[in-house]
Amino acid sequence: MARLYADEQFPRIVSELHRANPNHAGIIVITNDMDRSRMATRINEAITVSEPLSGKLIRVVRPS
Repeated sequence: MARLYADEQFPRIVSELHRANPNHAGIIVITNDMDRSRMATRINEAITVSEPLSGKLIRVVRPS
């Protein structure tokens, strides 16, 4: 079973986790976007272009 961990609260900790153990199902770090639909779209786009996600750390940043 593959798991994906998405987190908007602890990007530094998650980055350290990725460096310490790069053998994971994939990690996505996001910045909070009050426009949840736009945020979901950006996450989906990041996943789509990055598949397979195994061992990857993906950052999804809210547009300015």
